[in-house]
Amino acid sequence: MEKQYIAKIEGHGTLHLNFDQDTAHLNIEEGERLFEGLVLNKNYTQAPWIASRICGVCPTIHNLIAIKSLENAFEVAPNYETKQLRRLMLCAQMVQSHVLHLFFLALPDYMGLNSGLSIAKTYPSQFRVALELKRISDQILEIVGGRPVHPVTTVVGGFTHYPKKEDLSQIRNRLDEVMDEAIDLIKLFDGFEYPELELEVPYLHLERGGEYSYYEGLCTDSEDNSFSAVEYEQNIVEIIKPYSTAKFSFYRGSQFIVGALARINTRHQFLRLKAKYELEHLKHSFPGSNPFLNNLAQAVEVLHFLEEAYSLVDDLLELDIDGTASQQEYCVKESQGWAVGEAPRGLLYYYFKINEKGNISECNIITPTAQNLTALELACQKLMEQTSDQPERERKHLVEMLIRTFDPCITCSVH
Repeated sequence: MEKQYIAKIEGHGTLHLNFDQDTAHLNIEEGERLFEGLVLNKNYTQAPWIASRICGVCPTIHNLIAIKSLENAFEVAPNYETKQLRRLMLCAQMVQSHVLHLFFLALPDYMGLNSGLSIAKTYPSQFRVALELKRISDQILEIVGGRPVHPVTTVVGGFTHYPKKEDLSQIRNRLDEVMDEAIDLIKLFDGFEYPELELEVPYLHLERGGEYSYYEGLCTDSEDNSFSAVEYEQNIVEIIKPYSTAKFSFYRGSQFIVGALARINTRHQFLRLKAKYELEHLKHSFPGSNPFLNNLAQAVEVLHFLEEAYSLVDDLLELDIDGTASQQEYCVKESQGWAVGEAPRGLLYYYFKINEKGNISECNIITPTAQNLTALELACQKLMEQTSDQPERERKHLVEMLIRTFDPCITCSVH
């Protein structure tokens, strides 16, 4: 049995490999952070700000889905402008998170480097692509959300203030300029040879009509079975394992995958024009059951969400929101609300119960990584079994690559 700390992932975990029995266990060792308890007895207005602190990589989606859950509890219907601005923030969140993972955590595996920082010296042109894509996503979140991480302008029912038109115009121009960098990113990750591995499990994603959904919709699996956010506890079951501080999730008794690979596999026909064209001309094909393709799926999504952001900004510029504020009126009451949305790593569920004073009395959150952990462990097991004739050092490296491919967010999983 070998215990190995896993490098280049978000958070702390160890890998337990038994080369004699061909087994692998992922031990999440980061301490429980108890955010679901932290919000109890707090006024509902504090919940979204507290929730966004669950993660520094994907705080925007935590903030917005917490708000959405409260709006559902109070029966608030945000206006069109609010929804479009929230979608724009989520597009930036997707690009921001994917770029950080692809360049600084995943890319070193395929370039023979020990650190993502080495890319700056060894491959400066690729590093420039990362910086440009990160800058535009940060800029969008700062203009709309008030700052690049942990948004401050979002509230139940709307925004404290809207962005100015001149800032939106600047975003549109910058988005147009970075499309080529996103295409280069796809070509870079399509050019790699990925280890062979087949994992036949359900893929869960958000579905809403003929679109690539990420803010609204029904939770749907790869066999087109659907359920609403209200029904998530009847479909997603979390269990505790003695060697992990994170919970492991099952969908109707099965391991399953959420995230970029699940979305591309099931919704690729609804990608934006340039992203769809690049997908159709890849060396690697989708749908695909090789979890290593999650890296390439994220690269395709970077281009898609840049295109989506451009379209949203175009639409917002036609609206009269030049710095004005808009919040829907609502009544605080004893109620409960459920919500779901697509985080960069997959479906994120929130539930709040609010008492008559407007304080949180119950909270439940299921993060994407907590859902992916069961499939990740199964994939590691299969990889160990099919590489039994290879040297131990090579097998360990392949399993570590696989874990990084899933892009686990350990801090989210132990929220």
